[in-house]
Amino acid sequence: MAYSRITNSYLSQSILSNTMMNQSKYVSLNYQYSTQKKVNNLSDDPISLTSLMNSKNDMSKIDAYLKSVGTSNAQLQMSESTLSLVNKDLDRINQLATQAANELNGADEASDIADEIEESLKNIITLANTKYNGSYLFSGANVNTPPYATDGANCTYQGTTDADNLQVKVQVSEGSSIVVNENGDSIFGQYYVDVSGNTVSQGAIGHVKELLADLRSDPPNYDNVRAKLDVLKKDMDNVTYYQTKAGTSMSMLEKTKTQLQSQNISADTLRSTIEDANLVEIASKMQYQQFALQASLQSSTNVLQQSLLNYMQ
Repeated sequence: MAYSRITNSYLSQSILSNTMMNQSKYVSLNYQYSTQKKVNNLSDDPISLTSLMNSKNDMSKIDAYLKSVGTSNAQLQMSESTLSLVNKDLDRINQLATQAANELNGADEASDIADEIEESLKNIITLANTKYNGSYLFSGANVNTPPYATDGANCTYQGTTDADNLQVKVQVSEGSSIVVNENGDSIFGQYYVDVSGNTVSQGAIGHVKELLADLRSDPPNYDNVRAKLDVLKKDMDNVTYYQTKAGTSMSMLEKTKTQLQSQNISADTLRSTIEDANLVEIASKMQYQQFALQASLQSSTNVLQQSLLNYMQ
């Protein structure tokens, strides 16, 4: 009888262990089905979970890069459209200067033309101080400072210059960044009288200021006006260069966006392969495991009843 009790005790423990194991498998499958994920804990599959974490980390980086690409592209679009408007004003100034270069125009006509040119120059300065998303587009690294300050005849640049070697760059992919802010003095120039009384005249703003002075002199200096025509065309070409530069950067961003989207799809495919559960397969396994659990419970009940009878004998 003692041997029988030992055997029954061992059998009971074995069946109970199998029952607990079947129950654990059923609970695990049920959890996978409810979460729709086949990897939920480190113990599920340590190697797969590591790959899953790496894949999600890659996707997080790609998402951040895509946001940077979108923001940078929008800023460059604003720069490109702003410079296009500047060139329209410069073209109008050039047309008016060509008209004024005719010496048949008297001082009154030259003065009227100068008034219209001055309005176009004011618009150029306003455009040069364009702000996007809280930052000035053409102040270089001094994004919180208006590029140009006007005081009487003076129009002074306040941003960083090319000589400062400071640029606002945005990282748009692994190891790749793009310049989104230009130094305005390289595009528009400036005009002011320094403390020593010397006139500093540079770029489009400086040349237009000089043109205004020539038209308003008495008598108008037509020779200087004619000399300014070629200079103004070079100023337009310079603005066009920076406008084209913005467009080229936008094209590069579009290619970068396509590459990032492709990388994101690959990373998400890997994530899905590792993480996403096959619900049809799991439902089938759950049904099988449920039968196995029920069988274990029934077997456990029968054995325990038999063991109790043996003990009572």
